[in-house]
Amino acid sequence: MDRVQGRRLFWEAVVVIVSILTAFALDAWWDSSAARADLRRELDSVAEELEANREALFIRLEGRRGMIASIDDMLLRIDGRGSRSQVEFADSVLYLSFVTSPTTDPSIGGLDALIASGRLAMLRDPELRRFLAGFRNVVEDVREDELGARSVAHDKIFPLFDGTPAGEAAAAVQRRTGGMPTTTTVVDFDAEMWTRVRSNLMLRVFWLSNALEEGEDFLAGIDAAMVALREEIATLR
Repeated sequence: MDRVQGRRLFWEAVVVIVSILTAFALDAWWDSSAARADLRRELDSVAEELEANREALFIRLEGRRGMIASIDDMLLRIDGRGSRSQVEFADSVLYLSFVTSPTTDPSIGGLDALIASGRLAMLRDPELRRFLAGFRNVVEDVREDELGARSVAHDKIFPLFDGTPAGEAAAAVQRRTGGMPTTTTVVDFDAEMWTRVRSNLMLRVFWLSNALEEGEDFLAGIDAAMVALREEIATLR
C-alpha cells in the first residue's frame, strides 16, 4: 500500500514538474512569438518608410543635378561675356541657380519606434542594424551641406539680384503652378558685381556637389538596406 501510494505521489510530482516546465516553455514561446510579430510589424513599417524615402531622395538628387547644371550654365555665360556688362539667362536657370534650395526631410517615425522598442537588436544582419541605427546621422550630414548651399543662395547670391528684373523673374518661377518657363532675362552688372556673383556661385556648387555625393551614397545605402530588410521580414513570416 505504501509502495503504491509512493508511486502515485511520485508520478503526481512528475506531472506537476512537467506541467510547470511546459508552462514556462509555453510562456517563453508566447513571448518569443509575440516579440517576432511585433518586430515584423515594425519592420514592415520601416520598409514602407524606406521605399517612400528612396523615391523622395531620388527626385531630390535629380533636382540637385539640375541646380548644378544651371549654375554651370551661368558660369559659362559669365566667363564668356568678354567685356560686355550684359548677359542673358533663362529664367529657369536663374531660379535653379540661386532661388530654390530644398533639403532632405525623410519620414522616420517607424524607424524611431523600432529603435525605441529595443527590437533593433533582434535583427540578424549587423550591417542592416548599423545602417538603421545611423540613419538619422546620415540625414543630418546631407542636410548640413544642403543648408550650406541654401545659405549661399539666399544670403549671398539672391541679394545681388534683389530688386533687379532678373531677381524678380527668378522669384516669379517659384510662384508658377505649371512647368518651367521658357522666358529669358538680361542681367546688366559691372565687372565687380559679376566677380561677386561668380565666386558665390562657385561656393554654392561646392555645397551642392557635396550634398549630391553624400545623397548618392545614401541612396545606395537605402537600396542595400531594403534588400536586407526584405530578407529579415521573410524569416519572420
